[in-house]
Amino acid sequence: MVGMTKGQWGANRRWRIALGVSLAINLLLIGVVGTWAARPLFRAEPPRPDFSRAIERMAHRLDGADAAILRHAYEARRDDMARLSGNMRAAREKVRGALRAEPFDADALGAAMNEASAARASFEGVIQDVMREGAVAMSPDGRHTLARGPRGRD
Repeated sequence: MVGMTKGQWGANRRWRIALGVSLAINLLLIGVVGTWAARPLFRAEPPRPDFSRAIERMAHRLDGADAAILRHAYEARRDDMARLSGNMRAAREKVRGALRAEPFDADALGAAMNEASAARASFEGVIQDVMREGAVAMSPDGRHTLARGPRGRD
């Protein structure tokens, strides 16, 4: 930079620094916006509810014999629970479809909501059957352990 005065050298240097800072800020913004825009592409479908995990958490707190009883009660109803879980998902999808429908039909939404409630009640009924069948065959200590709940409350 021969022939530059001290003032010209300082101005040139400020422009270079400003260019570098501007480039860094732009790259940061591109990264943030790119991440925000691409995030939905990498989102996994939420896991489907599987009551077997809940049964395993309950069985883990029980002694061996009572845990086996609870698992057996669940295994006897596993297919029903899978079918009813599918029915609940289908009923919820009907509710979403009724909400999206144009023209909107309040009666169709009400019918879909009633179907979703009935599907959930059926699923909960089978859960109750599993718990009742397991509790009937368990020891008093096993029933008391289940009654305390997941955090051991009395």
